[in-house]
Amino acid sequence: MKSRLSVNMMANMASFAISLLISMWLTPYIINSLGAEAYGFIPLTQQLVNYMSVMTVALNGMASRFFTYAVKSGDRGLAEQYFNTSLVSSSVLAAFIVIPLALMTCFIDKIMNVPDYLLSDVQTSLVLYGAVFILSLMGTAFGMAMFCENRLDISGILSSGNTVLRSLAILLLLYMFAPKMWFVALGTLIASAIFFVQNIYFFRKLLPDISFRPSRFDLARLMELLSSGIWNSVNFVGATLFLQIDLLVANWALGAKAAGEYSALLQLSNLLRGFVASVIVVFNPTMVDLYARKDIHGLVEYSNKAVKITGIMMALPVGLACGFGGQLLALWLGEGFRDYGFLFGLMTLHLSVNLSVQSLFGIFSAANRVKIPAIVTLAMGMVNFTLAVALSMALDMGAFGIVIAGMTVLTAKNLVFTPIYSSIITKQPLTAYYKGILMPAAGAAFVVLTGAILQRMFPVESWFGLFSLSGVVSAIYCIMIFSVVLEEGERRKVKSIMLQMFNVHRKEV
Repeated sequence: MKSRLSVNMMANMASFAISLLISMWLTPYIINSLGAEAYGFIPLTQQLVNYMSVMTVALNGMASRFFTYAVKSGDRGLAEQYFNTSLVSSSVLAAFIVIPLALMTCFIDKIMNVPDYLLSDVQTSLVLYGAVFILSLMGTAFGMAMFCENRLDISGILSSGNTVLRSLAILLLLYMFAPKMWFVALGTLIASAIFFVQNIYFFRKLLPDISFRPSRFDLARLMELLSSGIWNSVNFVGATLFLQIDLLVANWALGAKAAGEYSALLQLSNLLRGFVASVIVVFNPTMVDLYARKDIHGLVEYSNKAVKITGIMMALPVGLACGFGGQLLALWLGEGFRDYGFLFGLMTLHLSVNLSVQSLFGIFSAANRVKIPAIVTLAMGMVNFTLAVALSMALDMGAFGIVIAGMTVLTAKNLVFTPIYSSIITKQPLTAYYKGILMPAAGAAFVVLTGAILQRMFPVESWFGLFSLSGVVSAIYCIMIFSVVLEEGERRKVKSIMLQMFNVHRKEV
């Protein structure tokens, strides 16, 4: 279990590193090619299409859980029913989704502020992202094999390849033809099509006994998935109001150009969110297994360890982003973005706590107790949306209003509800899951403070200076974590992993 966890974690960290490097390079290239105003509509159109997920997560939100239980219990027939029910239902749903996608495309200028010269490009992007969404929906059933077999290292490798292919396709299109905003969506579609085929291949390789047989579609299994997954849809609406409404509010409140600049700032925080999503997925199969075996003590210990590991990893990039925000933006996106440093810091600082707590979400799924979290997420999401509109538009706080609303409401939810409800589910003391929550905030604050002190001594004026100081801060942070935060057993584990990596390197040399 531990070796598989380490492999999965390394694969997902590598995937994140590749995504980070490509995004850091690709974002300013696209902005320079298209302009900030056009760039802002790229993530916004993608988000609008992703809102359609509210109709799909009810179906597929719990499919991996039920499918895994069936496979692990040796019931091949039941596993085939879950797989084929998910795949057939997804195919039918994909056909129906075309209708709202078409309506959204036709009336997009009624939904948000779109300059006339960009209207056709925005509509083309919506069509292409719609195709990406449908491919993703169809591929969900095939992706269950990697979750079931705990081969998320394969998933990480495929995600990395998808990121590289997408970037290469976008670059070729922008280089070979007159730049168009929808080239980004087209590049994404090309990579997604290849990713879809790869998912099918690995499903057949990992689970050759499970086959596609539409006749195995079962209405009872569909109702079982929907009855459990309906609360995932409710949760998705709430999460959307938390995490994916800011660009639309920015478009309404700030206008197209300022919203485009705001969307560029969101790239790093979105990457961090994506990284954590890939990390916590690594923990979920083990959580499901522990809960299925009624090992609640092991689940509590493992969950706290997951929060701690996630927090340790998140505190460093969050702290660096906050501490070097202005300098990073100036070097990365241009001198005109330097003044956004404080806003950028507000966007990212709270993530050190909020993202690490997300490791506990696996408990909700493992226990199939998603109703209450969904209702709370929906209620808090509505509060966030209302507060963001009120602060940014009614009180004229602009982008700061959007960021403050999200930071405040999300932190309140994750510091109060998430750990306490996890305790209630597992019948533990209410403080059982607070063990690792405060450490990420302390770690991020340590990184910010260390970076601020070093900047006073050595002002950052180049990429070399930024990387050098970041390296020094990272080394100090790692030493502090190793000597102060990690327990003796954890230190031995780290030493063992480092020795293994060193020995492998020596053999290769």
